Amino acid sequence: MEIIRVLHVTGAMNIGGTESMLMNIYRAVDRNRLQFDFLTFTRQEAYFDEEIRSLGGEILVSDNGSSFNQIYSLIKKGKYKVVHAHTLFNSGIVMAAAKAVGVPVRISHAHTTADNINSFKKRFYVWTMQKLINQCSNAYLTCSREAGKFLYGHDEAEWFPNIIEVKNYLRKDEKEINEFKEKYGLHGKFVIGHVGRFIEAKNHTFLLEILSEMKTAGIDAVLLLVGDGVLKKQLETEAHSLKLSSNVIFTGALKDTGTALHAMDVFIFPSKYEGLGLVLLEAQAAGVPCITSEFIQPETDAGLGLVQQLSLKQNKDVWIKAVQNAAVNGKHKNAAEREKKLLEKGYSIEKITKRIAELYGVQKGGEA
Repeated sequence: MEIIRVLHVTGAMNIGGTESMLMNIYRAVDRNRLQFDFLTFTRQEAYFDEEIRSLGGEILVSDNGSSFNQIYSLIKKGKYKVVHAHTLFNSGIVMAAAKAVGVPVRISHAHTTADNINSFKKRFYVWTMQKLINQCSNAYLTCSREAGKFLYGHDEAEWFPNIIEVKNYLRKDEKEINEFKEKYGLHGKFVIGHVGRFIEAKNHTFLLEILSEMKTAGIDAVLLLVGDGVLKKQLETEAHSLKLSSNVIFTGALKDTGTALHAMDVFIFPSKYEGLGLVLLEAQAAGVPCITSEFIQPETDAGLGLVQQLSLKQNKDVWIKAVQNAAVNGKHKNAAEREKKLLEKGYSIEKITKRIAELYGVQKGGEA
């Protein structure tokens, strides 16, 4: 039986919504039929690289993600039957190279709803890449309707959920949660939290400002920040300048974010833009009430009554009141209902692995 090797093109396989989704799929697919390789644009070892190799995948590197020739050569050398691009407008170069090689299945995948396209040069680049994506792809996927419209310029992409391992978040052993709280000094504390990379889009400064105003108002709370990224040192400096160092806990990147979510009283997600917001699904699976910005996509609300959207333009006291009310209302206690709602929404790893196999050319009965 032939194994179909699929090349996923990403910036780097560090922890993030897209990368976590890909790893969830990779762990779940039948690797006797499908194998994943990853083309990245950095030689620096990424978070998931070791696991990828352990699963039989290869990490390919293009030193210049904009180089058609480099990408063309790597695709041709690997003799791939499927190239699946996740690199926003750069996917135009990837799809053009894959088409030139003669790759039969060429998939573009939309994951975000915004990018910095203020300059004429960038607008021209976006226009050109969008043309290439539409001309050279033969399948279009999107994590949300708005993300698809942003990348493709049309509303015809197939919705492909950013799946999570729902069962990993529904329940956590109380001993594990207590040990986590003990480690980070959370026992008896009002814990507001966030999980995400320290990048501009995630808007961590907004979280620090909320915490600062809560402290001024006499509300004793701690902010649990799970993640890593380029802005971490800047945020640590901001926390210090706001005299919040003892109230902000930086855990770094965690492989198991489920325990951290269960340790939170309220999850806050003030992103400036989001393609979907995978961690919001994880927070709902864990039963944690969520306060989000207006830029979170509607596909992420599982219908459990756990998500409240507020505008980033609203006063911080509106956000603080919402956080307090969410804490009073408490967590969702029925794990079975949470699982049912998320699966009904389409976040089923079984359905998604089946669909991905179809897209990649694995037919019924296991024949490629």
